[in-house]
Amino acid sequence: MKACTEASRSAFIFASQAAGVLENARLFGEHRLRATTDGLTGLYNRHGVLLEAENRFGAGRPCRTTYIDLDGVKGINDRLGHHFGDITIQTAAQRITSCLPDGAIAGRMGGDEFIVFADMVHEDLPERLRLALGD
Repeated sequence: MKACTEASRSAFIFASQAAGVLENARLFGEHRLRATTDGLTGLYNRHGVLLEAENRFGAGRPCRTTYIDLDGVKGINDRLGHHFGDITIQTAAQRITSCLPDGAIAGRMGGDEFIVFADMVHEDLPERLRLALGD
């Protein structure tokens, strides 16, 4: 009976440690997501987009880079309040995302500034983004 109790105790300890390892892995993933994602738009944040661009387009692989600076967000914030400015930024992020070709990545650099990285073959991407954002 003592051997059975020892085996049960060992199994319990192993299961407890395994559960701890799984929880740590989950927390690490959650932390990484928060560290690389913009909370307002769900896009990559500055840190995340630059890391991802380096991973996908690094090592001398050319890519098309499009920098987007929205006009008028400060005026919206001043006249209507930051809630409406946030909605404007979220809407822009959705429109940017809707234009992305496969393999492209977008991020919010901060404020009302965004950046998009894509393969060079997507020559029409800047124009598509401009049209989606309404000039």
